[in-house]
Amino acid sequence: MDKEQNKISCQIFNKQEPAINRITEEINKAPGVPEKAWWAEELIKEVKILLECPQHDGAKLDCMNCRTICGLRNRTANLVLKAGKLA
Repeated sequence: MDKEQNKISCQIFNKQEPAINRITEEINKAPGVPEKAWWAEELIKEVKILLECPQHDGAKLDCMNCRTICGLRNRTANLVLKAGKLA
């Protein structure tokens, strides 16, 4: 994804994004399912901040894009957690 082209103009999003990206990298490089599940729980915590954003405005494209991205990240993290329970 081209970061310059796909920038979301939101102070809260831009504050959370580095932590979310770091956690995503940790999930991807974690050697086993338990480790991935632990990082997935951390990802859910960070994404929840954006999903509960007090400044959310459903009429703004940036807010809609943020919610879409966060929803996908949240679903992905929950899938990792479910995989952890099956392991």
